[in-house]
Amino acid sequence: METVALSAYRLVNQDLNLRIDPNQPQETTLAYVTRAEKPMVEYVQISNEGRQLAEGDIVDSPARYYFSSQIDNGVSAALADQPEQVSQAIYRLIDDNFVNAAELDDEQRQLALELGLSQAGYFAERYLSGNKKTAFMESMNLLASVVKTRQVDDNGNISYLTLPERVPGTNEYKVDVAELMKEKDPGRYQAYLGALESGGDWFAPYLDFVKQFPQHPEWISEYQENAGKLFQSIAGDQVANRFASADLSSSATLINDVRETLLMSYDEQTVQTHVQALRQFVDVLEGSLR
Repeated sequence: METVALSAYRLVNQDLNLRIDPNQPQETTLAYVTRAEKPMVEYVQISNEGRQLAEGDIVDSPARYYFSSQIDNGVSAALADQPEQVSQAIYRLIDDNFVNAAELDDEQRQLALELGLSQAGYFAERYLSGNKKTAFMESMNLLASVVKTRQVDDNGNISYLTLPERVPGTNEYKVDVAELMKEKDPGRYQAYLGALESGGDWFAPYLDFVKQFPQHPEWISEYQENAGKLFQSIAGDQVANRFASADLSSSATLINDVRETLLMSYDEQTVQTHVQALRQFVDVLEGSLR
């Protein structure tokens, strides 16, 4: 996967949603967005402690992770009219196969991811149609590409590259003004950062920097170009899936094809473990949607 430098840009703006038109340099428009309307999410980070459950603990609902609005919207739309058991099954699939695999090695994580994509494909093929089906699979494939960027720090915390977010209803990416300021005006950024840390007036240096945008439309153009390249570098890195040709016409054919493929590389015990998990998944779907 090509790595595109964004000069440490975080692609989620903290407090302001800026719409900058380089063709109208005489005016800069700021639209304030409250935190309730636009949650700040920079990356997903999961500590080892958060994964450790005391013996005997029971978790009724799977964790739900936010990676980007595109992923979240595609999954949410697909599940909007589904029974609660189905929603739980899909979110558990995301948790177990896409995200929650800190204790596994690279080969095991890859296998879990490929099985997760196949199960998502079965759900989409059998229970979705039209735009919902397309958007759901686009979201799941995009999620798979994002989790492949997984990094673990010295403390065992896991993070992923952050997908650039688009301004709703446009093809423009949201601009993180603070990070752009850090790159283009380091002195003002230090004043802004100091005010944030001390509880002072952080908005004055922030706004002063924004007022420079009309004189520097190339800043926004460069940012948009780099954000687009980063998005494509992640989204374009499709995950290879050895189960991609599995027959999705029925649960029986899916299970049989997955089993036969697994037997090529794994022992019977490993195969049975994964086949049993697959059976449980399709049983939930079929039981809830009869």
